[in-house]
Amino acid sequence: MLNILTKQETILLIAELEDILLTSISKCNIKCLELLLADAIIFFDEFSHVLEKEVIIDTYRSKLISIYEIILHKRDIHVFDSAVVVSTKLKIKGIYAKIMLNGTYQYVRTWAKVNGEWKVISSSCSISNG
Repeated sequence: MLNILTKQETILLIAELEDILLTSISKCNIKCLELLLADAIIFFDEFSHVLEKEVIIDTYRSKLISIYEIILHKRDIHVFDSAVVVSTKLKIKGIYAKIMLNGTYQYVRTWAKVNGEWKVISSSCSISNG
């Protein structure tokens, strides 16, 4: 589905959705995560594991991950005809599988319309050197 918003309107909308996504992650808002992540999302974590939506949601549902703080250092949003690519650098503090998280991570997410709604269709994460 083609985007009918202007480029600037799309950038503002996706920035707002990104903020909602980060808040949902830090507050463990499973309902919101389920709405923002496409059913067929492909997520590559920082260890090159491929995770599907249900695994991502179960990680939050089971409290395997708990994020205390997310600080946005940088965000770039690139609009294409039918998708938007977002690159973010985040400082994250929390716990994952009983391991402390306290580092900077680079995420690349692709947003696209799925049944008329903007959703994250792919995402990847890597550890950043500051």
